[in-house]
Amino acid sequence: MENMQVVKTENHEDALKYAYAFMKSDIINLKECSFPNPNPSQPKKGYIFPADMFMPAFTEKNLPSWEKFKANPENQIPGFSCVGCVDKKDEKRVSCNYFLNAIHFAWYGDYDKEAKEIFDDIFESAKI
Repeated sequence: MENMQVVKTENHEDALKYAYAFMKSDIINLKECSFPNPNPSQPKKGYIFPADMFMPAFTEKNLPSWEKFKANPENQIPGFSCVGCVDKKDEKRVSCNYFLNAIHFAWYGDYDKEAKEIFDDIFESAKI
């Protein structure tokens, strides 16, 4: 994994703008964005993390309007993980993660140019 960029955020709403821009991007495929569950209660034998570690994820099919997205109580957790891919085969993955008051963008292979185009698109779109 190669970190591409880390962006400090002023507040939680600013962080949510990056998640929403990621999900609305036309150049990312198979997008999903999840928020951690603050009270997981489903340990799963043989796994490190509980089965309900993340609350239900957003996809392109269930992504609400920006106003509903930012007001959703489940999205008020100080963290999220958005993943998608550059290609349609899901072989060139990109991610946008929020923790420690910063957005962390990463990609997972040798496709720097494509990843940078995606993140430039997200930065521009996050100016909601």
